[in-house]
Amino acid sequence: AWRVGWWDRTDSVSSSMFSIVLLVASINILRRQEWARKLHLTWARLYLVWLAVDLAMALLVAIPGLVERQRQTGHTAPGFEAGAYIGGVGILLILVIYPVLVWVFMSRRTTKAAFVKTAQVYSAPTV
Repeated sequence: AWRVGWWDRTDSVSSSMFSIVLLVASINILRRQEWARKLHLTWARLYLVWLAVDLAMALLVAIPGLVERQRQTGHTAPGFEAGAYIGGVGILLILVIYPVLVWVFMSRRTTKAAFVKTAQVYSAPTV
């Protein structure tokens, strides 16, 4: 049971850090900052790795702990265990969509060119 609590705290802190990085990158992507595009790409890659770790920990620690706690109450509905696994894995698979889209669209040649043009406009010497 202690592993579940440890994992819940680790997951919460890590997810919060990823959210803060994404917020900073998103605000600055609106300003077409090249570093924000690169930060988005870095976020997407690291977040996909994190989701893989999260999936493994969900399957090995969090969901079994949840199922065990439910069994201890004596009120386990039929299909509860299958629902816990299917729901947990399903949510993580849905969470993969956004970082994959970020990776695809922020890596495009046209997207890179748009950020380079914006950087050139803002760095043009004034007379």
